[in-house]
Amino acid sequence: LLFATSPVPPSLLNNFGRQRTNGYMVHTQSHKDFVNIVADSQPNDKQTINAFFGYISSYDARGGELTLAQYANFDYTGNPEYIKRNAHSEIISFRAGMGHTYNFNNHFSNTTTVFASGVTNNASSAGGWTDKNTINYGFRSTLDTKFDMKNGVSLRGITGIESQRQNAQIIGYN
Repeated sequence: LLFATSPVPPSLLNNFGRQRTNGYMVHTQSHKDFVNIVADSQPNDKQTINAFFGYISSYDARGGELTLAQYANFDYTGNPEYIKRNAHSEIISFRAGMGHTYNFNNHFSNTTTVFASGVTNNASSAGGWTDKNTINYGFRSTLDTKFDMKNGVSLRGITGIESQRQNAQIIGYN
């Protein structure tokens, strides 16, 4: 349906990235991966459909703070308590949405979008651990109006409704 025969050719964008590093200190390796996909289609003169999906995975080990003496002596071994407890920050997230616009005429159009996002984040340090999990989802619908007046003046307005829900769980440990 998204890529049906249309007056305007559909478009697709796929973007992927990957980053890896071992860090300059002990226990500071990092990796980050992401992918984004955007699609757009116009099935006919009155409709436009678009979609988006994004995913990110990130992990950073934490070596902890250096003392002034460590820094002055180029000693990058970090904080032993961070290393002993595998201190890190890990984030995995996604975002997704799909929208549809329908142009009734030159004066009225409707755009409706459904969307969702989620994040899982766990982080630890020398003194604790925190887990966060959130999921968001919702929809939005707008009625767009446009009236051309005299002498190049136009009157435009947007009226709409939106609903969003978030479920979150956060747990912390000492």
